[in-house]
Amino acid sequence: MQSIRRFSYELILATICLVLCSSRPLLAQTDPDLSMTGVPPFSSFSRGPVDEINVRNLNNRVTIPVLSKTGKGISFEYALSYDGLIWTKVLTGGGLSGPFTYTWVPTPGWGWRGISEALIGYITYTSGTSTYCAGNFIPEHTFYYGFVYHDSLGTTHNFKNLNLDPSCPAQTRPSDQTLDGSDYTLTVQLTNQIPTLVSLLSRSGASVVAPMVAVASSAQKIVAPNGPGSISDRNGNVVSTTGSTFTDALGMTVLTVTGSNPVTYSYTSPAGPESLQVSYSNLIVATNFGCPSTTEYPPTAASLVTSITTPQGAFRVPPVMPRRRKLPSV
Repeated sequence: MQSIRRFSYELILATICLVLCSSRPLLAQTDPDLSMTGVPPFSSFSRGPVDEINVRNLNNRVTIPVLSKTGKGISFEYALSYDGLIWTKVLTGGGLSGPFTYTWVPTPGWGWRGISEALIGYITYTSGTSTYCAGNFIPEHTFYYGFVYHDSLGTTHNFKNLNLDPSCPAQTRPSDQTLDGSDYTLTVQLTNQIPTLVSLLSRSGASVVAPMVAVASSAQKIVAPNGPGSISDRNGNVVSTTGSTFTDALGMTVLTVTGSNPVTYSYTSPAGPESLQVSYSNLIVATNFGCPSTTEYPPTAASLVTSITTPQGAFRVPPVMPRRRKLPSV
């Protein structure tokens, strides 16, 4: 069994520890500077034979191509990807005056993309309560904000001005465009008092249909939803998924995903039917970063990817970082 090169070297780990402990905390779901995963707009990467490192925040990224198929107007592209920057320091207490307290929150999938997420991504949002509307006090009501699109590469795109407040139309803004250079435009509406997707458009005019999931707060560990969705271009060519079956722009089933451990990805290559398997192990995960005023992530059972078997061979995935004094350990 071959071994994938360790995702982080000792020097990188030491720097990450310094960055994590000194970085500003999150006031929303993501930090656009130091906690960004995936491939952010205008980012720079140092590329190796297996992985690539974001030179701004040292996020270590691994991509394992599964299937690439040219299609009618829109190609079908599917890959497994992992981001090594899985911990985010989130503000959990202190109000406006402090003292401030924080906690560590892991990223969805422990850095790995979900099944449907790897094609279409997903959308998260947060709800809150208020007694205020356009300068007046009104009965307490629920409003929705904090809409974020997590794309297929693991990059987050924030819609900071999007807000749904059914009790206060003056403060409702159902559509917004990102300011991170990606130029996604998201429009949502309330259906039976639940936010639902109207449209998610890319800069090129492609339309994305992706699952939506509510997040109680920025301190909640997000579970990436798996479900149906699609990507369509301006001419109506569509690639889609049911959450387990994937279809190209010609309407042909090109990928099916079955099982839970291992998870099997089956497809047809020029050589004939092939498959890729992802195996998991139940392990205990905890942090020991030692940052001031920050609660460590307690020992918690987690199902982590520990091996991937491709048609070219099997690869062991190190589930933990090396334990070294003064370095973060998991």
